Amino acid sequence: MSLQRRLLTSALTAALALSAVAAAPGAASAAAGGQLTVTNRDVLPSNSAVVLSKIQNVADSSQRMHDKATLRLTNTGTAAVGVSALSSTGAFTLTAPWKLPFTLTAGSSVDLTVAFVATTGDWHTGSAVISWFDDQPRTTTVKLSGWWQKYSEKGLEPRLGDLVRNFGYGTVMPTAIYSRGAYQAFSSDEVLSPYWTSLDPAKPARVTQIAAWRGYPSNVVVRKFAKGSSSQTYQVFSGLKNDAQSAYPRDTSWARGTATFSIGSTIGLKVDNEFSDPKLNSSAGDRAAGCTATQCGHHLRVFQARQPDGTLIPGAYLMAQDFEGINYDYQDNVFLLENLKPAA
Repeated sequence: MSLQRRLLTSALTAALALSAVAAAPGAASAAAGGQLTVTNRDVLPSNSAVVLSKIQNVADSSQRMHDKATLRLTNTGTAAVGVSALSSTGAFTLTAPWKLPFTLTAGSSVDLTVAFVATTGDWHTGSAVISWFDDQPRTTTVKLSGWWQKYSEKGLEPRLGDLVRNFGYGTVMPTAIYSRGAYQAFSSDEVLSPYWTSLDPAKPARVTQIAAWRGYPSNVVVRKFAKGSSSQTYQVFSGLKNDAQSAYPRDTSWARGTATFSIGSTIGLKVDNEFSDPKLNSSAGDRAAGCTATQCGHHLRVFQARQPDGTLIPGAYLMAQDFEGINYDYQDNVFLLENLKPAA
């Protein structure tokens, strides 16, 4: 038997003994047929990527940020697998509730914690590396990204283009996001559509907040309205004020910040007091800031969502909000919209 095989056999023997007390029920010898599957419990951006954020000096004891995430390891195979090592690169840590090495029998799971531990800088990248084995050693790698800022607000917030890129989207963003509220496309992926319909009418639409860098503490409300009836709106999502400066902020029930809603015919969207139809928004601040476009008031900007390699994601759009005439950074609230298409 080779030295490598003896080492693996020894590690697995220790893992099997450990599993009896480490909560992996019914441990069995590892063999071909085991399969370790990694699930990002944030869902977005994917099971192979995690995005976190951290504020070093919070505004008060109630402020929260998304500086930890959960990776769930599940054995989706038919035989046991062993997890032999966990490591991370960059300003991140990766920890497990069980002592290494441990085994996962078929169908069992364990949750790992990824923590963003930077103390300086801005954008950080790294990797979470999970070493495991069935009949041979294997490695699963998850990409990690994190935004660090020293204080809440104070002009230290991330830029929209950097958010989009670090959140894993291949969307073509404007070179400069500052627009003074002009209703025009500043990149090939910017979509000018005041109103929307369903891509697949048999399914609901979905809105997920992926970022919030608005004033703390404040919540955000997303509403829909039928075209031609902007005075009658219907709430579809409400964000948590504690997470006003965070990646993947939660909703007001302290749960994942996402919601589904029906479309019906043709709808517009409203985020707080800003409409997707710029004609319904005040443009006074835009004109004062120097907007010379025929139509100003464009405070909800939408971009086609693309996979990292640039492949278009059907029915998916990134919607970015800026409050009228403040600073036109368009990252006060950023959402992923799904199962929508521009109204004809």
